[in-house]
Amino acid sequence: MKILKRNILILIITVIILSDISSDIYLPSLPKISDFFAVDYTIAQLTISLNLVGISISGLLYGPLSDYYGRRPIMLLGVGIFMLASIACCFANDIIVLIIMRFVQGFGAGVAGVVGYAIIKDMYSGSECAKNISIVNMAVALSPVLGPILGSAIIAHGYHWNVLFIIISIMAILVLGCLFVFLKETIILGKIDSNISFLSVMRKYKELILNIRFCGFALIQSFTIMWIWSCIANLPFIFVKDMGVPVSYYGYFVAINVAAYIVGAVLNQRFVERFGINNMLLLGLILTTLSDMSVLILYQMLEITPLLAEIMWIPSGMGIAFILGNNMTAAFSEIREPGIGSAFILFLQTIFGALGIYILGCFYDGTLIPVILFPIICSVICIVIYVLLRMSGKDNKSEFISV
Repeated sequence: MKILKRNILILIITVIILSDISSDIYLPSLPKISDFFAVDYTIAQLTISLNLVGISISGLLYGPLSDYYGRRPIMLLGVGIFMLASIACCFANDIIVLIIMRFVQGFGAGVAGVVGYAIIKDMYSGSECAKNISIVNMAVALSPVLGPILGSAIIAHGYHWNVLFIIISIMAILVLGCLFVFLKETIILGKIDSNISFLSVMRKYKELILNIRFCGFALIQSFTIMWIWSCIANLPFIFVKDMGVPVSYYGYFVAINVAAYIVGAVLNQRFVERFGINNMLLLGLILTTLSDMSVLILYQMLEITPLLAEIMWIPSGMGIAFILGNNMTAAFSEIREPGIGSAFILFLQTIFGALGIYILGCFYDGTLIPVILFPIICSVICIVIYVLLRMSGKDNKSEFISV
């Protein structure tokens, strides 16, 4: 049984990495695509934003469908859609076609985060679930580093931008084959009413919205993703354009925080059983807040370099690892159907992430001040939500409340 669970966990990690890297590897090719189709750069960026829209919308469907019909068929369906859309992107001869196919690709990719995390919840519970989510997050954290580096190398060697989609398509075919052979069903379908309808799905989402504690954890997750995405979107402009970091070195600056995240995930896996999910979650929120406050104070006192800023953000990177895995586990402990719960959280955090990018973009002034203040504000909001949850439900759920 342990071997079966381990193999399924490896499959889930592979699917989620494939979903993430399909955009990360593609980012360096945006200028090439803009030139190839003779369109403005903002039009080329629609291939990214519409992909995110596809991911967020599809998650709302995959969650309840996987709760009713099982994880395996829905996972195969989503990855199949992703594979076909990736192949179509290889042959796109018009920017509109590419944008539409990227939306469809995102619609397929949405299955990874929703059904993937639901499968982990099916197989594990409590601190064991938090540990394995940390393992998944640790592996997935590599894609923002490896993706752009690989994509840049391919484009730098003079290959056409559609070579990236050929690589993604081949990976998708291999992953779909492995899922078909090795992925086993992880829920007992006989225990779930298979009469699904639009109204029944809406009732499920209504139940989630009325579940105050679940919504609290969903908001913590969403506010955290909100400031992470906004910083990821704005730091390249500040570091490269305003602070003079060479483009070829930017990936290494990102790697510092990714390495911190991986260390945090390892530590969380090791200590979550000893200290409890709630304490590790609170520690993560405190680390992210204090880390950014330290950068803000130092930034006011002297001229801070990008390298020094990234080094001072190391505790924040570790804190993110403590937050994301433990918070998802705490959220799942409040509901009976993790599939639809995972879908709701994915949708909410995608909306918050896009909103955060827009908000921080409005305050862009070429300095680090907005990028420092925004995470502090979001983290303080998360701490307030956490405290309210602790006050409202002591001894309500075993794992979240265990100290």
